Amino acid sequence: MSKRQEQHIWTYRGRRLLRIEWGLWKSLDDPIEYFLCYRAAGDKGTVTRQFAYLGPRLDEHDLRDHCREIRAQITAAKAGIDAGRAIAELRDTYLADARRRQLSDKHLDNIENAIDGFIACTRTSHTDDLTVDAVHEYLQSIRDRSPRTQNKNRTILSTWLGWALKRGWIAANPVLCTDPVTEVHHHPTFPMPRQLLQIIRASAPYDRAIYTLLALTGLRWGSLASLRLDCFTDTGITVPHTKRGTEWLIRYDDGCPLWSSDLSRIGRRIFTDPAHQPLPTAYERIADSFVAASIAVGPRYTLHGLRHAFCSWQALMGESIEDIAAWTHHATPLTTQRNYVHLRPHGQDRVARNRRYVFTCRSHMLRHALALDDRK
Repeated sequence: MSKRQEQHIWTYRGRRLLRIEWGLWKSLDDPIEYFLCYRAAGDKGTVTRQFAYLGPRLDEHDLRDHCREIRAQITAAKAGIDAGRAIAELRDTYLADARRRQLSDKHLDNIENAIDGFIACTRTSHTDDLTVDAVHEYLQSIRDRSPRTQNKNRTILSTWLGWALKRGWIAANPVLCTDPVTEVHHHPTFPMPRQLLQIIRASAPYDRAIYTLLALTGLRWGSLASLRLDCFTDTGITVPHTKRGTEWLIRYDDGCPLWSSDLSRIGRRIFTDPAHQPLPTAYERIADSFVAASIAVGPRYTLHGLRHAFCSWQALMGESIEDIAAWTHHATPLTTQRNYVHLRPHGQDRVARNRRYVFTCRSHMLRHALALDDRK
């Protein structure tokens, strides 16, 4: 037995106990005996170890559940909880506290929707009715949503009930007994600069300008469709509409290595081209043309993959996650980090090689987009 394990051995009524985790001990003399260690109510200073016998529990899952139940009973006894509260009152009090903390409107809406959905699904009116089964019933009802949304609602419920537990209004937090949904991160597919250059060469002149503008600005199609001719200036591009509902100014001097005044020339070329059509109505044709051109030269990519390409190329060139999030107008850098941090290279030599590769292909894209070279 190691010295580290010896430090966790305690003797209780002639039994040698070994700590497994916080509050849970097992007998060294009889491996099937487990005990719960807790601090008696009112004790101060040195922790007085008292043990509640859990009995022979062979199933580890049942053992941990039983451990939580006894711990909740001990917590309730220490806090003097003898009656719960109405769920509606608990909800209103928590929302008022959240507003005092000056949380964002989006966060407050998420909290309100999660709690209201839980109350409506479980039809729970009192905290005494809060059980693990009630939480599982609610989590099962939102399984049609993404794992990220399910875990977000689970976190909101856990925070809400933990807040109530800390104030002594409930005896246990049933959300802590549920397992989070496994979230599988699918890294977005995007064309490398050389692949996009081949797609551009296989496309019509008007479509080349569209693809290049999307790939070198990182704009979503919805933002691009709201542009006008007067949005393109020599200093930047004014985007009147974004996914977040705010105006966005792309300034060429903001430090983004892919931006330049040539983008304004491409934008003016798009809106003065005889083939120009209202972009919202031309989306399906341009998207289908891009998919067909990508299949002709290699893997299948979508038009939204050009936005992923912009972010990925920046990461390959060693740009910081915060800068990429600002250039792409992501709501939080966590979105950028989750999808693109794995692409950042290690070592200055690799960064320099990637920059030369991206810049070389970028110059060819600009030349084709400006119709200076129509050779296929």
